Amino acid sequence: MLLKYTIDASVDEPIMLLDKHIGFDSEDGQGINGADFARELLYLDSLGKKVIKIQINSVGGSVMDGMSIYNAILTTNAKVDTYNVGICASIAGVIFQAGRNRYMYDYSLFMMHNPHGGNDKNVLKLMKDSLIKMLTRKTTISEEKLSKLMNQTTWLSAIDCLTMGLTDYIEESSNYNKPRISSTNIKDAYKEAYHIVNKLNQNKTSMINVINKLGLNEDSTEEQVLARIEEIENKAKNDLEDAKKQVSEMEDKLSEMKKKVAELEDSKNAMEEEAKLKAEEDCKNKATELVENAIKSGKIVDTEEVKNSWVKLAIENYDNTSTMIEGLTISKVGNKIDVATEGKPYSVVASTMIDLQNKFNN
Repeated sequence: MLLKYTIDASVDEPIMLLDKHIGFDSEDGQGINGADFARELLYLDSLGKKVIKIQINSVGGSVMDGMSIYNAILTTNAKVDTYNVGICASIAGVIFQAGRNRYMYDYSLFMMHNPHGGNDKNVLKLMKDSLIKMLTRKTTISEEKLSKLMNQTTWLSAIDCLTMGLTDYIEESSNYNKPRISSTNIKDAYKEAYHIVNKLNQNKTSMINVINKLGLNEDSTEEQVLARIEEIENKAKNDLEDAKKQVSEMEDKLSEMKKKVAELEDSKNAMEEEAKLKAEEDCKNKATELVENAIKSGKIVDTEEVKNSWVKLAIENYDNTSTMIEGLTISKVGNKIDVATEGKPYSVVASTMIDLQNKFNN
């Protein structure tokens, strides 16, 4: 994402600058684009930043653009602190109020006034009510008093804002940008200078280790270091793309193998089903042949019902049925079938079949 308002997105506590008029102005042109600023802020939030600092120095401008920025500050997961580093006027002052922690320098100024633009008084009234809600987020003054201050176009100092709850902290400008060596005692000054130089040498040593790790000479320029880092990044990207391609090819091969396995499984099931049907058909043919031979020999009555009963019995147990048929003889008296005992035991089923056969003989 192209960042327009962020100083360095790689640090844990990035700084965003709101340092122009907000929105589009017919004379000054395009200033801070509220939608772009909000989108960039939410992008930083998605990176898991610890704190996001917004430095504001603006005369204000478009309420619509300002509302986008105000809402984005409220809805981030990261802590967003706002800093009045010069002037927070109009909608810029409203945005300043959205910070979790609000900082003003001792020289900073704050201004509030009524919204203007357009001829619809009802719309302007509603817009003012919205701005009051946004301004009174942390203040200690009433909405009524705040409305009067807006009517008067009020300018406030840092102390005024702290008293009214429009800021949380005042930073003393005298505490910033001091000389490195502040001691008037020569021995203390020497120690302080030694500490600073030693720290610089440690940083230099650390950079030499980094340069050596990159495979460069110690006298390499910053451009050469950056070029080497970019080369490593590009190689990592290419390696990642190659790995993704290999994974994709392996997934395609796996999918093809699964397809072949499924086809073989279907073929196996079809063959097993065919073999089962053939075995059943062979068994039925063999049983039918056994019974038909018994009918021809006169041992079994030639009726469809009797024939089917014997065939079913032969399918269920061919060997026992064959033994039973072999044991059947035709009686010369009454054409009844008797069982040739010869000491062989027969089942109840066999006796039932013989009774059935004798019934039809009669």
